[in-house]
Amino acid sequence: MRTLKAGPELIELVRLCYAANQPVLLEGSHGIGKSEILEEAARQLGIGFICRDLSLMEPPDLIGMPRQEGGVTHYSPPAFLPSEGKGLLIFEELNRCPSYMRGPCLQLLTARTLNDYGLPTGWLPCAAINPSGADYDVQELDPALLSRFVEVEVVADRAEWLAWAEPKGVAGQVLGYVGSDPQIFEDTNPRAWKAVSDLLHAGARHDSSQAERRLR
Repeated sequence: MRTLKAGPELIELVRLCYAANQPVLLEGSHGIGKSEILEEAARQLGIGFICRDLSLMEPPDLIGMPRQEGGVTHYSPPAFLPSEGKGLLIFEELNRCPSYMRGPCLQLLTARTLNDYGLPTGWLPCAAINPSGADYDVQELDPALLSRFVEVEVVADRAEWLAWAEPKGVAGQVLGYVGSDPQIFEDTNPRAWKAVSDLLHAGARHDSSQAERRLR
């Protein structure tokens, strides 16, 4: 498994895998932006993006509901599965969902079909998971399932995150604090600091609103 920082190099790898029609599995701790990396890759490629949490789904939510036609059982696929165009189809929590949900994923990765449904040629299935053996309530994935993916270990990187955060308008206090601590992401994660920034911006807007009311 290759290890890459959450940043432009990883996005470029996802784009390369899309061109090669090779599903990607991003493995990393929570809050480091795995799904966001996949979404940004789709945006740069100019294709669609669909993301679903497998741990919240039951089999009919993925394989579809059965119906009878002429004495034969067919399956109506769920509405979220694409029927045209191009894009990335992302399944989160692949190793947190029940084993009976992983079987359909294997079929989708191998044959690109689910019963009567066929994934359009321009769509690539991918996944994002938390690592096993790191205090996460997850299961080891079957080698047959893992073999369908290009596996990448994703790690948070302070410099990469700061380069992303400044143009996104992350609060200056947060940028300064994160920039001052080289070990900042050993015990925290980027998502948490983005949340702190959002709270700071919300507090500033609230204070400004309160000040305007007092001046009226």
